[in-house]
Amino acid sequence: VLAAAWLPDGPSTAQHLGVALGGAGLITIAAGRGLSAPLLPLVVLVLAAVSWAVGNVLTRRAGALSGPGAGLGVTVWSGLVVPVPAFLLSLVFEGPAAIGHALGHVQWSAVLSTAYTAYLSSLVGYGIWNTLLARHPVAKVTPFAMLVPVFGMAAAALVYDERPHTLE
Repeated sequence: VLAAAWLPDGPSTAQHLGVALGGAGLITIAAGRGLSAPLLPLVVLVLAAVSWAVGNVLTRRAGALSGPGAGLGVTVWSGLVVPVPAFLLSLVFEGPAAIGHALGHVQWSAVLSTAYTAYLSSLVGYGIWNTLLARHPVAKVTPFAMLVPVFGMAAAALVYDERPHTLE
């Protein structure tokens, strides 16, 4: 929706239908879970999605994504911005004692999950994503993000033996 408003490469009718179908799928998942999510996490989730959408539009509008590896460069440079505000928020909301305790009791599972998140999810995933945004209109790239719930539910079924409800 934001890309259609701010970028010249608008979505086709089929892409409009795809977004509508994806939105209906998300509503179906929420309804299947009994709409039991508390309001604040839901608001944070929606704001995160809007923030991500704005980032996609800004990445596309920047136009600086040309040449091999340019998407990776944008990912690396943008990754340098996050640690300072994240640390300050942790300091404010958790306090220095909690940070000191966490650093003093680091577990391998935390190190491995952080490495996975930093390397595979962020560096590789967003590097590829930003490269796709550089090469193709946003309306052709972002609908693939609607597959996230499908893979998330499949992973939950495989790893945690969670089974989708009939409607899902």
